[in-house]
Amino acid sequence: MLFSVVVPAYNAQETLAKCLRSVYKQKFSDYEVIVVDDGSTDNTAQIASDFLARVIKQSPNVGPAAARNISIKASQGEIVVFIDADVAFRDDDALAKLAEVFKGRNDIAGVIMIKDKVPLNPGPTPFYWALYKYYLWNKPAEYQTSFTTERSAVRREIFDSVGYFNEKYKKADVEDFEFGYRLSEAGHKLLIVRDIKVMHHFETFQQTTKKTLKRSWQWIRLFLKRKKFDPVYSSQERGIKTLIAAALVPVFLLAIVWPIWLWLLSALFIIYLYYNLGFYLFLIKDRKSIFILPFTILDIYICFLTALGAGSSVIVLLIKKPLEIIRSKIKNKYVNGLRGLFAKTPTYIILYVTARCNARCKMCFYWRDIDLADQRQELSLEEIEKISQSFGFLQYLTLTGGEPTLRNDLPAIARIFDRNNNLQFLSIPTNSVLVDKTKEVVEEILRTTNNLYLKMCLSLDGLGQTHDDIRGVPGLFAKALANYNNLVKLKETVKDFEIMINMTISSYNVHQVKEVMNFVRTKMPKAVFDACWTRGDARLEESKSLAAEDYKKAMDLINQDQRNFSSGFSLAKIMVANKLVARDLIYLILSGKRRIFPCTAGKKMVIISERGEVKPCEILPFSFGNLRNFNYDIKKILNSSKAKEVLDHVKNKKCVCTFENAIQNSIVNSPSLWPKLLMKIIKNK
Repeated sequence: MLFSVVVPAYNAQETLAKCLRSVYKQKFSDYEVIVVDDGSTDNTAQIASDFLARVIKQSPNVGPAAARNISIKASQGEIVVFIDADVAFRDDDALAKLAEVFKGRNDIAGVIMIKDKVPLNPGPTPFYWALYKYYLWNKPAEYQTSFTTERSAVRREIFDSVGYFNEKYKKADVEDFEFGYRLSEAGHKLLIVRDIKVMHHFETFQQTTKKTLKRSWQWIRLFLKRKKFDPVYSSQERGIKTLIAAALVPVFLLAIVWPIWLWLLSALFIIYLYYNLGFYLFLIKDRKSIFILPFTILDIYICFLTALGAGSSVIVLLIKKPLEIIRSKIKNKYVNGLRGLFAKTPTYIILYVTARCNARCKMCFYWRDIDLADQRQELSLEEIEKISQSFGFLQYLTLTGGEPTLRNDLPAIARIFDRNNNLQFLSIPTNSVLVDKTKEVVEEILRTTNNLYLKMCLSLDGLGQTHDDIRGVPGLFAKALANYNNLVKLKETVKDFEIMINMTISSYNVHQVKEVMNFVRTKMPKAVFDACWTRGDARLEESKSLAAEDYKKAMDLINQDQRNFSSGFSLAKIMVANKLVARDLIYLILSGKRRIFPCTAGKKMVIISERGEVKPCEILPFSFGNLRNFNYDIKKILNSSKAKEVLDHVKNKKCVCTFENAIQNSIVNSPSLWPKLLMKIIKNK
């Protein structure tokens, strides 16, 4: 197959049919059509299906850059043709001409088509854009250095060498420019083909205002890195004209008050007319000279917005460092976490994304659910989206199981909470069975989320055969090492990423803590080391044959080495102190003491199973109910009579456990424990 025509679409029911009709009327037949429905809430998917296009449904919305990447990876053609949902081929021989170009020009990586001078939508602003862009793209230039995804084609193999679209751009931003610059810097050519035309639904006046400000803000940052103009559109000539036209606005205002400024205003206007002369001659030749005056006013307005957006972006860059210092003080993840004290919904979720597991650990407390795991009962991505929307700000989220990497949409789940809940910390435990899959998951989460600090927790319960026997998977120790070696390469380039090696202490390895810790410190030096205590309904009851003094001895060993604690972010000492206080409290509990502190499980922290059951913690057998029965609303379920009954049980200290996560969360949210926290901070300063 020669061509894969890809169309990213989001709520495009008004324009998609015309786009696809122009594709399917092509005389050239060696092509496929892929439509990525990017979380649309209208009839976009149905319209694409009616045309028999291959439809890939994406939910939630990930943006055009990610949507295009999805379609590229799914494509089968030698050449990927990009056309937006609001664009249509003007003629039925467009693909045939494209085929001729690519067959005759092996030296080019891609082709950019041009827009017709007649817009698909009415209005003065769309009419201006159609004529102006037609004029610009017909100026003498054979190649272009920036890219445009609304009307272009690229050899499929190019993406393997220069990479895909940058998914950090969430909207229709400058992801196409950035991709084009990577192409040109790698020595590839983008040929401008002017006899293949498309028609476009251009921006209205309001859309133009918003888009111009946003894209100029982003484009200037790309320009400052390259320090190069483009042959067409973002050219040096247009840059000069933009600056001059933008200057006309403030000088005009000054001239109203002080007439002496009229001389400068006149000079600037003459220079502006000179740089715009070519466009005026084009309008005259095309018998549209009547539009010269209104188009001049509109052009000056757009130039002013462009300069305003770019100028503001440059100013922010100049003061970026001081702003970052201020931001780190005000919006530090822990300072920001103080919001959780006043939050109306829990700020810590442990979400079991699946009960499926590819290991059979002797000390596992979730083994009954694992043995009965049914993928069909798991919460869908759409259900998780609804659950996320019912929560407010989230300080911490753990995506667990089972083995969470068995769930193929794990990065999408992370994005949901990153987008909806301003998530601060995300932790994901893994048994390391799926080494390559884990690396892919981490890479995608780091690439496609904005706010969070990611902590990958790799299990390591012993050295060599000991670890394999405890986890029930031959060769798992070697996989844990391979997993670390994969992830440590990412840590070198990413700030908000931490690797934790976690040892679950049981009767099988309680006397090997020092041995495992020393191994981590020498063979996994970029990781932090932590340990948890076997708890709950263990698969093998003998794994819990431990004494309180065993715990104290193990924790004393770990506490002695500062390298075992997180240090990848400011105020990490708070987390260190939190762990130390929690370990003291756990030792008291294991020694037979009653719980002396208020537990916030069920109020500030909840457990959500893969089936939607909500519990206050992993130890208590009580459930608040199933979110599927409460319209996926956490507030409704927490206000239920069952939830209030369970919370009273916790409040009256009728339960006691060694669940580290619940105890640490209680320390943060219980002012009565803050003096202990403060003393640990001072002592370990």
